Amino acid sequence: MPPPYQVHKDNEHLKILSIFYYINAGLSALGIVGVILHGMMMLFMLTNEQFIEHTDEPHAAEVMQSMSSAFIIFYACFTVLLIANTVINILAARYLSQKKNMGFCQVVAGINCINIPLGTALGIFTFVVLSRYSIKLAYQENCTSYTP
Repeated sequence: MPPPYQVHKDNEHLKILSIFYYINAGLSALGIVGVILHGMMMLFMLTNEQFIEHTDEPHAAEVMQSMSSAFIIFYACFTVLLIANTVINILAARYLSQKKNMGFCQVVAGINCINIPLGTALGIFTFVVLSRYSIKLAYQENCTSYTP
């Protein structure tokens, strides 16, 4: 059994990590808005008739149509990835505060390491905190105390 000051310190670190995961999810949600706005601007520019009329290309309309289709697919995929990132960060924040699903939190920390620099720092700190023996004991204690 870890000493009480270590338990308090671990709880504080998990609480802080949980808050930062919520912040990371909020930034990801803000990114969704940015991608949607950027996609709308690109589609407006690609489908603007005045721009197409001033080009010397004979097949400008077909080229712009195919480019707009490619951009729609790209922006849709990127939006889905950002939505998934937002959801898994919210889940990880909840699990960290409840001391549940350590493996899921570690996987999300690894995924966040791709997001340089904030996600990388968050992922590394998550690995450092979750690798403590006292945290592992707290997670095991939480799992064994659960009775359906």
